[in-house]
Amino acid sequence: MKTLDTIHLKDLRFFSHVGVFPEEKADGQYFNLDIDLFFAEPLKAVDSDLLEESVSYADVYDLVEALVSGARYDLIERLAGAVADLLLDHFPCSAVRVTVKKPEAPIDGEFAYMGVTIMRERKPVFEGKTVYLGLGGNLGEREATLRQALIDLDRHVKVKVEAVSSLYETKAWGVTDQPDFLNAVAKISTSLDPFALLQVLQTIEKRHGRVREVRWGARTLDLDILEIEETTIAAPTLEVPHPRIKERAFVMIPLAEVKGEPVGSDPEVRFYKKDWYCPSQERKVE
Repeated sequence: MKTLDTIHLKDLRFFSHVGVFPEEKADGQYFNLDIDLFFAEPLKAVDSDLLEESVSYADVYDLVEALVSGARYDLIERLAGAVADLLLDHFPCSAVRVTVKKPEAPIDGEFAYMGVTIMRERKPVFEGKTVYLGLGGNLGEREATLRQALIDLDRHVKVKVEAVSSLYETKAWGVTDQPDFLNAVAKISTSLDPFALLQVLQTIEKRHGRVREVRWGARTLDLDILEIEETTIAAPTLEVPHPRIKERAFVMIPLAEVKGEPVGSDPEVRFYKKDWYCPSQERKVE
């Protein structure tokens, strides 16, 4: 993340009742906090000299004081996370770094403090197009591979996984002498152009052991672009919409589900599992 300007608040001292032990919650103790607010764009107050075009340190202090003073968490990690979430909710910073120091930690020894530092970034707002992706695989740990592929995709700074269908199990299509497939459809938003998205998908396939030797053959992972909002493509490496969507019930059924449309049925497509994907909490990467 590129940052230009930073506001610092150092050695804020608040009394709170955060701690694992009953006496810590009962008696309380002082905690010291360091806070950094990062801004991806230059602060306008540098030129205007107007408080409304910066962040009021007093407002930051008052909000953090109210949270810390009333906290009853076990761990300072939880306290630091709560402070970070509060600041991102209330101020136009792109990221925050919070350090919580515990000078009176109940440890038999000499030390200045025990502490933790966390950094949290504001989730990017995507203004790109909606894309529907088909996912499938029939080798190895099928469900785990599909889940991790979505996590890998969602970690990309220009991609957000918006919704995922249930999992469905089907017999292989094309070359039938192979294990059954698990299939799903994901709705994503992305500012990547279609060919860049295709490259990202193929990189994720390779990461999970996809080998392209036999057309319609067994595979650990298959990621297909099915539809892109207001987009039609007819190129040697990419056709959008996918030319065989309507031939494949294992695509049409989860696609209808993730679009919120009536879901049909097919004897060859067996419901397998719902609510199988959990979004990643990892930092976005290029």
